[in-house]
Amino acid sequence: MYGVDVLDMSEDIKRDKNVQEQERKKEQEQRHKDELLNSIFKKDASDESFLKSQSDSTNDGLFSNLVIDLDSSWKSAFDVVMLISSCYNTFSQAYYAAFGNPTNFYQNFLDYFIEVLFMLDFIFCFC
Repeated sequence: MYGVDVLDMSEDIKRDKNVQEQERKKEQEQRHKDELLNSIFKKDASDESFLKSQSDSTNDGLFSNLVIDLDSSWKSAFDVVMLISSCYNTFSQAYYAAFGNPTNFYQNFLDYFIEVLFMLDFIFCFC
């Protein structure tokens, strides 16, 4: 009986060593992943500081007045207007395809006004 107990204990010790080795490998992998992520974030931070320094140098003169800020409140409001205009345009064009073009002055005026909004949006986005 004593020999069987010793064999069971040696198997338990082997299992524990395997478990410890697997945990050590997992910790090493996790440490490696963390190092990679830290190096990426440090690189991004350095890129952001580079971009910020570049934008600071280009903020002089007329060019700075032509660039729209990403967090501009009027551009956000204009985007909401464009969203509503897009919905109107989608449904009105389907209506016009089914029932013909409008003859009412106000509908034509609204359609042309929305076309002007789309032209402005094109200019704001690409110029």
